[in-house]
Amino acid sequence: MSGQDLIWLVSSAVAIAGFILTLIGLDRRTMSKIQDGDNKLHSRIDDVKDGYVRRDDLNSHVRHLEQTVDKMANEQRRTNERIDQILAAVIKEK
Repeated sequence: MSGQDLIWLVSSAVAIAGFILTLIGLDRRTMSKIQDGDNKLHSRIDDVKDGYVRRDDLNSHVRHLEQTVDKMANEQRRTNERIDQILAAVIKEK
C-alpha cells in the first residue's frame, strides 16, 4: 500500500465518519424539535384539563348542593313553625 492509497483511505474514513456524525446530529435536532412540540402540546392539553370541568363531574356536585339547600329550607320551615307555635302560646297566655 502506497502513501497515496493510505491518504485516500484515511480521508475516505474521515469523510464517512463526518457524514455519519452529520446524520446523527440532524436526527437529534429533529427529535429535539419533535419533543419540544410534544411538550408544548401536552402543556396546552393539561391547561385545558385543569381549567375546565366536565359537565358530568359538575352535575353530581350541583345535585349535592341543591339537596343541601332543600334540607336547609325544610329545617328553616320547621324552625319557623316552632317559633310560630311558641309565639301563639305566649300570646294566648296574656
